[in-house]
Amino acid sequence: MKRIIYFSLMLGLLAATSCVDDDKLFELSDFPEGAVPNFAQTANDDGFIGLGQAADFTMEINVDFTNNLQPSADGKTQGSGRVSPNLEWAEVRTLDIEVMWTDVSTGNSYTGVVGSTDTWPATLTFTGMDIVNAIPELTSPDSLTLGDIVTVAGGIHFADGRVAPAFVPSNSGQPILGYSASFFGQPGLTHTIQYSVNCVSSLGVEVNYELLQVVDAYGGNLPLGTGTFTWVANSNGNYSWPNYTFGTYQSAFGCCEQGPASALRITDLCDDLSITDDAYGCGWAIAVDEISGPDLTVTLTGGCTGLIQIKMTRTDGQDWPALF
Repeated sequence: MKRIIYFSLMLGLLAATSCVDDDKLFELSDFPEGAVPNFAQTANDDGFIGLGQAADFTMEINVDFTNNLQPSADGKTQGSGRVSPNLEWAEVRTLDIEVMWTDVSTGNSYTGVVGSTDTWPATLTFTGMDIVNAIPELTSPDSLTLGDIVTVAGGIHFADGRVAPAFVPSNSGQPILGYSASFFGQPGLTHTIQYSVNCVSSLGVEVNYELLQVVDAYGGNLPLGTGTFTWVANSNGNYSWPNYTFGTYQSAFGCCEQGPASALRITDLCDDLSITDDAYGCGWAIAVDEISGPDLTVTLTGGCTGLIQIKMTRTDGQDWPALF
């Protein structure tokens, strides 16, 4: 618990610093007690675990204790444009590559160490069988079933003998990520990677859309509209839209339009679509109303807007799969 509190404090200071001066991002020389590994998936990384094909899964990752803080093309993402070596504030002896399997059928999680390295930057390759062998509760590749999640994070052994494991027990005894929530969203930092067990998904297409019906939370009708957008594939089966409410937040509230920074995501789990809550804490649900060749009609409900029915037509002319 002491370690978690420390990391929370350290990244809290990091977050506060990043709001003040871009040049100070990750410059925490006054706090030499910790270190944060930075991961990246290579082009050889499968990105997800194919249902029934876990033994053939390949994970290939780069790991380092530096961060290349590149600003985004639109200038909205912070970054100094230089490589900072200061993610290793205390000398690290070895880095364990720890994995956590979350069994969707029970909600329980189990951990193991799939490998380690004492040099970095390093490119490390592991197979599905390496993960199975690392976690005793995974008796075979077939133990990984639809919807299960494998989370990869770094456990740190410092030169002074201290150890900061990637996963720590919660009050209920279940393993949880040993990093503070402050780590999430830091520019250029990927401290964990998740692989879902999923079918192959290919919904990353451009669509022309038409709003068929928009009703606010009080039952009033809101203006309709048309446009074009792309289902942006973040990973296999995980997509984001550039705008989830298509101007309806502006019509309803005069502010707060859902933009690209929203937490909303669409998940395709073997053709079963689901949607996350948004950045304002509003819950959402998605239902597939109709599929007719390249036309897909869905209804978004809940949230801070009551109902949005939208028809999406693929610009490539291909048919949608049998989504539900």
